[in-house]
Amino acid sequence: MIKVYGSKMCSNTRDFKYNLDVYKIPYEFIDINSNLRNLKDFLSYRDKEKCFSRIKEVGGIGIPLIFEDDGKARLGWQKYLEEVGIKKILHFAEECDTDEC
Repeated sequence: MIKVYGSKMCSNTRDFKYNLDVYKIPYEFIDINSNLRNLKDFLSYRDKEKCFSRIKEVGGIGIPLIFEDDGKARLGWQKYLEEVGIKKILHFAEECDTDEC
Protein backbone atom coordinates (compact mmCIF):
# COMPACT_ATOMS: atom_id res chain seq x y z
CA MET A 1 0.00 0.00 0.00
CA ILE A 2 1.34 3.44 -0.89
CA LYS A 3 1.74 6.18 1.68
CA VAL A 4 0.80 9.74 0.71
CA TYR A 5 1.91 12.88 2.53
CA GLY A 6 -0.17 15.89 1.58
CA SER A 7 -2.65 18.51 2.68
CA LYS A 8 -6.41 18.70 2.38
CA MET A 9 -5.85 22.37 1.45
CA CYS A 10 -3.79 21.43 -1.65
CA SER A 11 -5.70 20.93 -4.90
CA ASN A 12 -3.06 18.51 -6.22
CA THR A 13 -3.33 16.40 -3.07
CA ARG A 14 -7.13 16.45 -3.28
CA ASP A 15 -7.03 15.41 -6.95
CA PHE A 16 -4.62 12.57 -6.21
CA LYS A 17 -6.75 11.31 -3.32
CA TYR A 18 -9.87 11.63 -5.49
CA ASN A 19 -8.29 9.44 -8.17
CA LEU A 20 -7.09 6.88 -5.65
CA ASP A 21 -10.58 6.72 -4.16
CA VAL A 22 -12.37 6.51 -7.54
CA TYR A 23 -10.10 3.69 -8.70
CA LYS A 24 -10.19 2.02 -5.26
CA ILE A 25 -6.42 2.07 -4.82
CA PRO A 26 -5.54 1.50 -1.15
CA TYR A 27 -3.35 4.15 0.43
CA GLU A 28 -2.43 5.64 3.77
CA PHE A 29 -2.92 9.41 3.87
CA ILE A 30 -0.86 11.58 6.20
CA ASP A 31 -2.15 15.16 6.37
CA ILE A 32 0.84 17.41 7.10
CA ASN A 33 -1.50 20.06 8.49
CA SER A 34 -3.26 17.85 11.01
CA ASN A 35 -0.49 17.83 13.63
CA LEU A 36 3.13 18.81 14.15
CA ARG A 37 4.40 15.19 14.09
CA ASN A 38 3.12 14.72 10.52
CA LEU A 39 4.62 18.05 9.43
CA LYS A 40 7.98 17.23 11.05
CA ASP A 41 8.05 13.81 9.39
CA PHE A 42 7.30 15.37 5.99
CA LEU A 43 9.96 18.07 6.45
CA SER A 44 12.49 15.42 7.41
CA TYR A 45 11.82 13.61 4.12
CA ARG A 46 11.85 16.90 2.21
CA ASP A 47 15.24 17.79 3.65
CA LYS A 48 16.90 14.51 2.61
CA GLU A 49 15.11 13.12 -0.49
CA LYS A 50 16.69 14.00 -3.86
CA CYS A 51 13.31 14.34 -5.58
CA PHE A 52 12.78 17.66 -3.76
CA SER A 53 15.81 19.47 -5.23
CA ARG A 54 13.94 21.31 -7.98
CA ILE A 55 10.88 21.96 -5.81
CA LYS A 56 12.99 23.67 -3.16
CA GLU A 57 14.79 25.75 -5.81
CA VAL A 58 11.50 27.23 -7.03
CA GLY A 59 10.04 27.67 -3.53
CA GLY A 60 7.47 24.88 -3.80
CA ILE A 61 6.24 22.58 -1.04
CA GLY A 62 6.38 19.23 -2.81
CA ILE A 63 3.05 17.60 -2.06
CA PRO A 64 1.66 15.14 -2.55
CA LEU A 65 4.69 13.05 -1.65
CA ILE A 66 4.23 9.41 -2.56
CA PHE A 67 6.02 6.50 -0.93
CA GLU A 68 5.67 3.44 -3.10
CA ASP A 69 5.45 -0.09 -1.72
CA ASP A 70 9.22 -0.48 -2.03
CA GLY A 71 9.76 2.66 0.09
CA LYS A 72 10.88 4.83 -2.82
CA ALA A 73 9.85 8.48 -2.39
CA ARG A 74 8.55 10.31 -5.43
CA LEU A 75 6.68 13.37 -6.56
CA GLY A 76 4.49 13.62 -9.64
CA TRP A 77 1.11 12.13 -8.84
CA GLN A 78 -0.12 12.44 -12.43
CA LYS A 79 2.85 10.49 -13.78
CA TYR A 80 2.43 7.91 -11.00
CA LEU A 81 -1.18 7.26 -12.09
CA GLU A 82 -0.09 7.03 -15.70
CA GLU A 83 2.60 4.49 -14.82
CA VAL A 84 0.12 2.27 -13.00
CA GLY A 85 -2.24 2.44 -15.97
CA ILE A 86 -4.84 4.87 -14.67
CA LYS A 87 -6.38 7.71 -16.65
CA LYS A 88 -6.26 10.70 -14.30
CA ILE A 89 -9.33 12.71 -13.44
CA LEU A 90 -8.77 16.37 -12.61
CA HIS A 91 -11.46 17.36 -10.15
CA PHE A 92 -10.06 20.26 -8.10
CA ALA A 93 -7.07 21.59 -10.06
CA GLU A 94 -6.59 22.64 -13.63
CA GLU A 95 -4.17 20.79 -15.89
CA CYS A 96 -0.61 22.00 -15.54
CA ASP A 97 2.67 21.26 -17.31
CA THR A 98 4.29 19.67 -14.28
CA ASP A 99 2.97 17.46 -11.54
CA GLU A 100 4.29 19.86 -8.94
CA CYS A 101 2.42 23.05 -9.87
